[in-house]
Amino acid sequence: MSVGVAIYQAMDTGHSIVSRADEALYAAKNAGRNLVKTELDLTENPNQENVA
Repeated sequence: MSVGVAIYQAMDTGHSIVSRADEALYAAKNAGRNLVKTELDLTENPNQENVA
C-alpha cells in the first residue's frame, strides 16, 4: 500500500491539504510499491536517495 501525507498548515482548506496529500500519494505510487511519501519529499532533491 502506498501512502501520501500532508502536514496541516494554519491557512489550509480541506481542498488544499487533500491536494498536497494526493500529490504525495502519486509520488509514492510512481516511486514503487509500499512506500510512504510526504509533501516534504516533493521539495527535496529528487536525486537524493531516501533511506529508511
